[in-house]
Amino acid sequence: MSDEHGGQLLSLAWQLAHFPPMEQEKKPDRFNPRPAGVIREGSTSDVVLQVLKDCGGFRTEAQLIWITKRSHSAVSWALIYLIRLGLVESRPDTVRNSRYQKYRAARAKQ
Repeated sequence: MSDEHGGQLLSLAWQLAHFPPMEQEKKPDRFNPRPAGVIREGSTSDVVLQVLKDCGGFRTEAQLIWITKRSHSAVSWALIYLIRLGLVESRPDTVRNSRYQKYRAARAKQ
């Protein structure tokens, strides 16, 4: 096989060595309607945090599910998220079993 460049096929290695790389267009930053670390109004995280702030004391996950009328998984994920943000603190529920936790809104640091 041959072509018009000296009678030889151009190998991929030759092409990569002799042609400059194409410059890619930079894509514009897209608007993210749900940025990480932002609690949306009315979300389960928002509702759970408000309940814990209003009650002032420790509450179990079952109590939070009953008060908020949200699903077990939604409240569980909200608690995990709020603990990671440092907005909620937990401790073992020694009355029941240390595997169970009680939760309250984190106190403001002074």
